[in-house]
Amino acid sequence: MELFNKVNLKQFKTLKYISDNVQDDHITCKIKCELRTDKIDAPFYLDTEISISHCTGMYNKGILHAMDIFKHHRLYNLKEEKYNDLKQLFDTAFSEDDSHIIKQSDDGYDILKIEVLEVSDLQNILEKNNDFFNIIDELA
Repeated sequence: MELFNKVNLKQFKTLKYISDNVQDDHITCKIKCELRTDKIDAPFYLDTEISISHCTGMYNKGILHAMDIFKHHRLYNLKEEKYNDLKQLFDTAFSEDDSHIIKQSDDGYDILKIEVLEVSDLQNILEKNNDFFNIIDELA
């Protein structure tokens, strides 16, 4: 188990690497970041989920073969200061005008959902919101 303590996947850097090196223009990428303050034992936490899928062919506009390329899920217990940094970026960084991004907020939680079908859209979102994703990667 010592090996797993030494390995920390930088999930958004990995996602950027995949998007920069994929050879097809069409992928499906879903990102979900949930920032919450409602737990008693860990009052500030972040839950992230990332998945990328790829269709290798189309036959009469039906999927010939689809495969998962990358799936990652991580939970973070945060200190209040880091939670506040992420919350501030969550509130200001993501554009409401982008049709690929959905933000939901309520008392005690904020949810960010990103869904793209094109590599270029994913690259643009990662580039525009680099500060937010870098803070998350630095937590690992």
